Amino acid sequence: EDVTNTVYLPDGTMSITGRTGNHSLRIAANDTTLYNSSGTVHISSTGTTYIEAQGKSGADRYLWNLIASSSDDGTVNSTKSGGITILNDFTIDKGSFYSRQGGAIKDLTVNHIVYINSGTLIAHESDDAAAATCTFGALYIGANGTYDATSGTTSLTNSYYGDHYAFSNKAGGTFTHNSGTVSFDMQTSYQNVGNNGQWFYNLISTNRESSYHVGLQQSDQYLNVANNFTIASGAFTDNSGYTVTVSGTVYCSGSWGTTINVASPFARQKNKKFLGGLIIGPYGTFTAPNDTA
Repeated sequence: EDVTNTVYLPDGTMSITGRTGNHSLRIAANDTTLYNSSGTVHISSTGTTYIEAQGKSGADRYLWNLIASSSDDGTVNSTKSGGITILNDFTIDKGSFYSRQGGAIKDLTVNHIVYINSGTLIAHESDDAAAATCTFGALYIGANGTYDATSGTTSLTNSYYGDHYAFSNKAGGTFTHNSGTVSFDMQTSYQNVGNNGQWFYNLISTNRESSYHVGLQQSDQYLNVANNFTIASGAFTDNSGYTVTVSGTVYCSGSWGTTINVASPFARQKNKKFLGGLIIGPYGTFTAPNDTA
């Protein structure tokens, strides 16, 4: 439904069953003031439906929480030319979601956590004129979820799922890298990464908090990078029980160390690292394994 002027969303959940082939929600940025009330908009549809949700001004002119749960072959499509911004959480429970306008994928910003419990988040199409930028606080992919990643950059900022996971695919969902980059851009403390042994293409780790000597940490799963891995600042800590494979080059301007296996302290630094190349910057440090057997 088209709405204009001033809109106050409920502070609970507003459920919209969807209009197949048309807009289920349309809040026009040029003439509507939006107050999201820290509430949730839940869109569902049996086919393809569209949303446009951005007020013209104000700190809360974007949606607070968004849930997309269409039928298996249903799609929720955001049609805003500048992409879509969600101030808190974005959840996909079923079907597909993508931000697309004028035949091109657009940017997606979610300030807190993206939950792909089931269904697909589409951020890439083979004929994209330009790659989208996806900025999330953190990303969780469930066992039946798929992230069809942008061929540009997926930036993970400063939120966590569970035990400090900025990227959690431990349940064994599907991650398709599309030759794109996943960038961990930490403001404080550390972030964990677990991708169930599936391949990243490019990986970047940056820690902007100088008082911390930690950064990105490998979970209890294999870490595979098909192209380059850049440790721009802060530390990357691998897991002594699992290998790290980087088919391209590791650029280390921060530090790379190894966790201690508490049950077997002598396992420290005995994990294997398979690297296509290694370049250590002027202030970088790299701890080589002391046993390659």
